[in-house]
Amino acid sequence: MVGIVCFSTFLVHLDNTFHLYILFALKQELFTTVYIGFLGLIFTSFLIYLVEKKENEKIRTYADALWWGVITLCTVGYGDSVPHSGLGKFIAGCSCLAVISFFALPPVTLCTVGYGDTVPRTWMGKIIAAFCSLAGISFFALPAGILGSGFALKVQQHQREKHLIRRRVPAATLIQCLWRCYAADPKSASVATWKIHLRPIRKPVW
Repeated sequence: MVGIVCFSTFLVHLDNTFHLYILFALKQELFTTVYIGFLGLIFTSFLIYLVEKKENEKIRTYADALWWGVITLCTVGYGDSVPHSGLGKFIAGCSCLAVISFFALPPVTLCTVGYGDTVPRTWMGKIIAAFCSLAGISFFALPAGILGSGFALKVQQHQREKHLIRRRVPAATLIQCLWRCYAADPKSASVATWKIHLRPIRKPVW
């Protein structure tokens, strides 16, 4: 029980010490991940706008298409903006699997929410959905993997520095003792010690 409490305290200490440092150190990777997600959102919404603007009365402007992308990205699925044409549905499906699933599909799949608004009916559709779910879960590991690897590297660096500090003090003491022995030797020609202070001072000439 005491070991569990100590381990929990150690984890809390590490979290409070390193979480801001890890976020700052990995800001470029995290920013790149979010930036790619937003690029996918904008590009997919633009494709949906080009395909659906003549056949779908609910997607007349790019703002409507962007709203569709946002509600799809957030896994809300209001149903007010959906593609109607075959090409629009194909683009929406590909974008969900390629980019939007990076954020949307893994949380829904891992949390077993299952909205039930769109489900496959055939066995082939179920097989494809299963593979897509596995692909989406693999995408979920990207941001978590970046932060996890950053925490692991920081902990290893902290442990390495701790061991170096433990070795540094005895090593410095040993070097000082050896140098003092060498400097105190009568045959030593070193002048970088206290010998220069033992020389007689000449009397000033008045």
